[in-house]
Amino acid sequence: MEIIEKMACAGCFLGIAVSAADIIKPDDRFSTHIKMLFSVMFILAFLSPVINGDIPEILQSSISTNSEVSYTGLDNACENEMKRFVEKNIARSLSELMEREGITYDEIFVNVNINEDSSIDISEINIKSDNFCEAEEFIKNEIGKEVLVYEKSETEDTG
Repeated sequence: MEIIEKMACAGCFLGIAVSAADIIKPDDRFSTHIKMLFSVMFILAFLSPVINGDIPEILQSSISTNSEVSYTGLDNACENEMKRFVEKNIARSLSELMEREGITYDEIFVNVNINEDSSIDISEINIKSDNFCEAEEFIKNEIGKEVLVYEKSETEDTG
């Protein structure tokens, strides 16, 4: 933290020095030379920790605090997106199978749980169909008897 404070102080000092030099310069002929001189000094002020070997300390402190915060949010976002993708993929596959068998339906919604070992459990399937019993029997034969199949009513909200 002390190194960052020194860098900030050096940057402020150089900014003030550039402004002062800009005010007292004799004419515009020297402006590019003065700007180049102060640019080199500014870069050296920020590169001095690297030259002295202090940069790993700066990077280590910023990496350790930022990575912990961002990975949690990233993990949750990835898990939610993967779950949504799997649910849509299973619903699409069921739709294709049911269409091949001639089973009519209006909507299919699948709810899955993805376990830590990356296995997928289909917790329930909601289907809106005129012939719910036939659709339920077909789904249980395709996926397994243990899957819960519910009839989706007109008033239900899928969230």
